[in-house]
Amino acid sequence: MVKHDKEQPAKTKCQPEHECCQPGEKELPDDEAGDTGNTGDTGDTGDTGNTGDTGDTGDTGNTGNTGEEDELSADEYEPNDSRSESTQVALETDIEATIYPAGDVDFYVFDTENTDYWDKIEILINNVSEDLDVEIKVYDEDGVELSGQHAGTRGANLSYVMESPGGTYFLRVESRWSNDVGAYTLNVKNLHLNDEYAPNDTRNDSTDLGILPAEDVNGVIVSSEEEDWYKFKTENDVIFDYVQFDITDVADGLEASLSLYNADGNDIFSVNSGAKGANLRHTLVTPGGIFYARVTSYWSDPGTGEYKLEIKNLHANDEYEPNDTRSTAYDLGTLPVSDINGMIVWTTGDEDWFKFKTTSSDPFTISITDVGEELQVNLRIEDEPGNSHTVNSGNKGADLIISSNDMTYISPDNDKTIYIRIQGRYSNHRGAYKFSVTH
Repeated sequence: MVKHDKEQPAKTKCQPEHECCQPGEKELPDDEAGDTGNTGDTGDTGDTGNTGDTGDTGDTGNTGNTGEEDELSADEYEPNDSRSESTQVALETDIEATIYPAGDVDFYVFDTENTDYWDKIEILINNVSEDLDVEIKVYDEDGVELSGQHAGTRGANLSYVMESPGGTYFLRVESRWSNDVGAYTLNVKNLHLNDEYAPNDTRNDSTDLGILPAEDVNGVIVSSEEEDWYKFKTENDVIFDYVQFDITDVADGLEASLSLYNADGNDIFSVNSGAKGANLRHTLVTPGGIFYARVTSYWSDPGTGEYKLEIKNLHANDEYEPNDTRSTAYDLGTLPVSDINGMIVWTTGDEDWFKFKTTSSDPFTISITDVGEELQVNLRIEDEPGNSHTVNSGNKGADLIISSNDMTYISPDNDKTIYIRIQGRYSNHRGAYKFSVTH
């Protein structure tokens, strides 16, 4: 056999992820027969020609690596290595991409379906290569980083959910470790977790519940920054009554806060449930009108979740309303009058006015009994010209009985109109009572 005078260069070993490994190549063992083939190519005599044929076969063995998986390559979305080169992503569409070569960064841009209300957006990274620990970062449309997350281990998928008021976002996908490369599948979608009343995040966008009683509202606070606004009109118009607010079925992650505003936007009250998952009840005394209710997560303990809102009139006032002024005094007719069941629901503004006619100059007696334990009665008696006499019961819950003989400026007469006004004496004095008037 004839040998070369010049030694052939040795083959270089290549690690599976080394850049020298081109598609179709594999690492060669030290004793591969290909070296013998190269020597055979140069044989000059027939004796060594057969050896040369064998050498050709050895070369073919060096490239016929059909059982090896295809190596990674840059994906079809490149170049998208910067925010200005971001690939547009349609929601709920799979994007099959790669982090390749090492150090590659993939930028994407997407628009949410919710454009003027809060919702949750899920970013899914699936089918992650076993050698890739994938990491994402989210930016707003101005490029300000909002949040980020990584899978935590190589080969793990990633699910990231973020709260969004809607708009355009940029997404950066990369390997957590600089030398890792691999494939992944990206999918972005709205979760559509908000309620049927959205968008109602401002007073101007309030959901109109109409006239009470309103149907139960099954709402959702998707973000601790979200506000749910509702508009309603009470059944009582110029009649004092209780309006009751109930927030129930509150999610474990939500401490509910309720605020009420009048038609001019002035704050009436703000209350909170006191703990996450707790129900809330509040009662308002009002002469009626149009109001705006706002439900939010309580600011000091932010959270999200579902709730149910119910608003209703309690119809606590009596059948003689509206009779809060002398001009609207309820006409009881001529004496005697008995068993008038009245109700003072609020001290300020709720006044019960009645009028009756005396049939003679005989004195009459007003008896107020069965007084509620939270009510101290203030009684005013007036005649048509405006002469008056005022008297109070001794204590809360005490009866009051007075004769016209004890009234300095009031005297009965045939067919004479007398007015009486019943109210609570002090703040927060309210309750039921019964009265009668006899000659």
